[in-house]
Amino acid sequence: MDFSAELTNAEKRTATTNAIDRMEPAVYEAALNIGMLPADLADDYTAPGTAEEYPLENQLAALVARIAAVKAHLAALPA
Repeated sequence: MDFSAELTNAEKRTATTNAIDRMEPAVYEAALNIGMLPADLADDYTAPGTAEEYPLENQLAALVARIAAVKAHLAALPA
């Protein structure tokens, strides 16, 4: 995607951290919705079955994948 303004690395880190901060409560809530303690949630969580059989678990897996991708992006940004 082309952006009209060039962001500094500091601005990119801030934006990425803000995105993580907004996603984490959703991951926390989704884990609780399936009876899992958020502290026990693996970084590579996958749902035990299809979205039809395990809709909440698949929602959680999608959230975990999204936040993992954003965290990887943050880790790749220069300091």
